[in-house]
Amino acid sequence: MQSIVGLAESVYGTEDVLVDVSAIAETVGLAQWHSPAQWNMAKLPFADELVPLYADYVARTIAALRGKSRRCLVLDLDNTVWGGVIGDDGLEGIKVAQETRPARRIWQCREWLWRFANAESY
Repeated sequence: MQSIVGLAESVYGTEDVLVDVSAIAETVGLAQWHSPAQWNMAKLPFADELVPLYADYVARTIAALRGKSRRCLVLDLDNTVWGGVIGDDGLEGIKVAQETRPARRIWQCREWLWRFANAESY
């Protein structure tokens, strides 16, 4: 039986895709994941009620491969780019500053991320 590492190495550099079903199984628990009845009846390696979960995972993998995924980077900028904490001070109590060193670094990072996000290929 081939190890998972060997399997991953065999698809590396090809157009094949390896879907890590064990990650899904771990989220619901292996006892709930496996269904001996489903295995004996249809050779389905997971319980019938988990088909939607599996289908969603596969659909998301295909969407990511086709470039349909979205990325989001959330930064906590309280007391870095602006003075104050939005949750405590509200928008009225925030002072935007670019002259502090942390603020300059954040703005540089933002510019780099903007270039990266708008690159044609990455």
